[in-house]
Amino acid sequence: MKKAKWKSREEHNDYIHAECSGCGFQVESYDAVETGRSSTEYIKAKWKFCPKCGAKMTV
Repeated sequence: MKKAKWKSREEHNDYIHAECSGCGFQVESYDAVETGRSSTEYIKAKWKFCPKCGAKMTV
């Protein structure tokens, strides 16, 4: 099984998109990842698999 990770596109000054490291699929970051807003902040993938290449996603 392929594994990939959501990465932010901050290097392109584009924080609202996340990109699959496996195939380059781009999606709005709030659709791709879930973040907490507390002292125990967490970040996790909302989607278990990339909808384009099927890779198991992490953050």
